Amino acid sequence: MKKALVVGIDNYPSSPLNGCVNDANAIANTIGSNGDGSPNFSVKLITSPGEGVTRSTLKEAIENLFSGESDMALLYFSGHGFVKSTGGYLVTIDACRYDEGISMDEILTLANQSKAKNKVIILDCCHSGALGSPSVSAALNPQLFAAD
Repeated sequence: MKKALVVGIDNYPSSPLNGCVNDANAIANTIGSNGDGSPNFSVKLITSPGEGVTRSTLKEAIENLFSGESDMALLYFSGHGFVKSTGGYLVTIDACRYDEGISMDEILTLANQSKAKNKVIILDCCHSGALGSPSVSAALNPQLFAAD
């Protein structure tokens, strides 16, 4: 079994984006089935506008993605990324000062502890190449792709 969590956020209250939800929909459609129409990934798609990607909904979805045993767990995130002295963050719609979203170090820890045979994390956000701390990334089992 292959699982994917595909996230796209356009409607940030103070700095909206365009195209992230479209990108997420395109990725979800592309990986959901093979060229012959047979199933490929079991895809969970969450978007804002849509479900409202808050810190708690995103964290729960990421924990679910990396739980259990699977052949592959793929995380795709399109939205804002943010780096500060405490590390990098995937920014959610309810972000505020001192609580910007989900820590990339936390995501990498969940991925590293996952029993999934293969882990892939694709980030389509600002600072995507610098979000994880070296100490967490050093033991990195997942493949980390950054599309800045």
